[in-house]
Amino acid sequence: LDPVTDAYSLDNPSLAYHNSRSEYLVVWEGARHLTGADIYGRRVSADGVSLGDAFVICGAEGHQFEAHVSYNHTKGQYWVVWRDMRSSEESHIRARRLSPTGGFLGDEIVVQASTRYAVDPRVVSSGNRSVIVWTETDYANVSEVYARSYDQDGNPLGAAVRLSAAGAPALMPDIARNTSADQYLVVWQQWSNTTHFDIKARRISSALGLLGAEITISAQTG
Repeated sequence: LDPVTDAYSLDNPSLAYHNSRSEYLVVWEGARHLTGADIYGRRVSADGVSLGDAFVICGAEGHQFEAHVSYNHTKGQYWVVWRDMRSSEESHIRARRLSPTGGFLGDEIVVQASTRYAVDPRVVSSGNRSVIVWTETDYANVSEVYARSYDQDGNPLGAAVRLSAAGAPALMPDIARNTSADQYLVVWQQWSNTTHFDIKARRISSALGLLGAEITISAQTG
């Protein structure tokens, strides 16, 4: 039985491709009246055929939103991240490693659990590490972009690092890895004044060190 056929809302899908198995893993959030929103997954063949039923990745109390997935070809595992509100007054970032067939590898990973409000998680898993980025907001409505790196056994490689300017209203980050240079580019939208957002970016090293100055990809002038 598909565990989410009685959901009243299915949102925010993300997918990653396992090239050696010629299949995808699709993840999403499904909201149900009695249990809130949870994170689900389902494997799909390269020909578009569902491989088994949908399964629960996180069904904790409260709500789980904004799932995102990346596949690591070196280690042969998926990394799934999401925004977690099992405490109704706080929003944190959690992650889980999955085998190619969707089995759990280790426990859930608490990426961010401070008193600040965390949203918009994204992950890229490649080589010997996974890097997770997200937006963190305090109660003064100051939003900043952060990153944290993990080895492929799920162990943190240091504390979270702020990437956007301190106090800058930055949100909705995304990340990609340059495998040749072993570095990353992180992009986000940033509120520049009272009328518009600009698109900003930052290059970071494999150790999450900042490389060069902040980059303006596009600046709205109207």
